Amino acid sequence: MEAANEAARRAVNGILDATGSNARRCDVWRPPEPKAFAAARVLDRVRWKLFHRPAKPPLELSDSGELRPTGPLARVLLRAPTLRRRTR
Repeated sequence: MEAANEAARRAVNGILDATGSNARRCDVWRPPEPKAFAAARVLDRVRWKLFHRPAKPPLELSDSGELRPTGPLARVLLRAPTLRRRTR
């Protein structure tokens, strides 16, 4: 919810800027990001700098609802007991 709220505030500020309004701008904050995604964010930044495209998702969902790995890191993640419990 916090991220959605921040996105709305930034959108309002963009509209005010685009229309040249003198209205007070919304205060914006950086939403908290879970530490679990830190490695993925670093990988995404490196890939962007090297190839200028977003990273491929490590997991894909099959038509039957099963998680499948798309690379070696995802295979390791799927072996982790806590992740397997959450996906079942």
